[in-house]
Amino acid sequence: MKIIPVKTKIVCTMLSMLFMGVLVSFPVCSWAAFSLSATPYEGGYDLNFNTVSTKTGRVNKEMTVRVTSDIGKQYRVIQTLLDPLVNARGEKLPEGALFVYAIRGSNKYGSLNIEEQVPINWSQQVVYTSGSNGASDSFILVYGFVPVEGMSSGSYRGRIGLTLEPINSNEGVVNIVLNTLAEVEAEGVAVDIKTLRNTKEIQINSGKSDVNSSTVLFDIKNSLGRQFRIIQMVEQQPVSMEGDQLDWQSVECIGHDARKGTALSDLTPLAPKQQVIYQSSPSGDADSFTIGYVFDPNAV
Repeated sequence: MKIIPVKTKIVCTMLSMLFMGVLVSFPVCSWAAFSLSATPYEGGYDLNFNTVSTKTGRVNKEMTVRVTSDIGKQYRVIQTLLDPLVNARGEKLPEGALFVYAIRGSNKYGSLNIEEQVPINWSQQVVYTSGSNGASDSFILVYGFVPVEGMSSGSYRGRIGLTLEPINSNEGVVNIVLNTLAEVEAEGVAVDIKTLRNTKEIQINSGKSDVNSSTVLFDIKNSLGRQFRIIQMVEQQPVSMEGDQLDWQSVECIGHDARKGTALSDLTPLAPKQQVIYQSSPSGDADSFTIGYVFDPNAV
């Protein structure tokens, strides 16, 4: 018997073939579609805030999230902070710097669960819930980086996870990871230093003391977010107006009026080494204090 080749077209999930007078049937395998993707508005694959500082202010980045599903079951998308943003020194980004919200109306079906911004933290956050039929959908998440007190400069890296989870279905969950990056430029402590006479020169008189010329005001204008110290270093041994070199013990200093931190509390002679004259509060709060310098003629 001559066999004539026949071209066939598969149109259903059961394929039948007539071979040598015998009808043979077998199933054609198929897989359900259930997938998740996230694409930054600016392209690429990472959630990159680029440079963030108090000058730039808040930085927002949009992320389009797409779900493809034909399982016919309801599903939801959950966000989780996998790794906090940390710089090369191991310093974590302070809480309250990262937020997320969904743009209202960016979805076609289902419900957006975070139309108002919420902080990104360790708790799981349901960001989207589909309709009961689990139709494919997409929506836009906006991630915000807000400069806060206590930030340290450096390159920060972390990870945010998005999970596609079926509801009342045996379909497996789908996880994707957003590598999160930011280059933080934090401001240092701004300190204004001047005498009470509003000069940059300290004048100490062995006779009647001129407090306005021999007392220095330190005005710390902003918070650093962590503890710091102010160190005094005298580069040259004290010298009289006549050019005579004075003993180090002849000039002493003492601190006053610190409200948040601790200024030099005891009368202390100058020294040819670093001397801590102020230590801030643990959170490095703004403060002001004075250091008074006095001349002790008995030490000459």
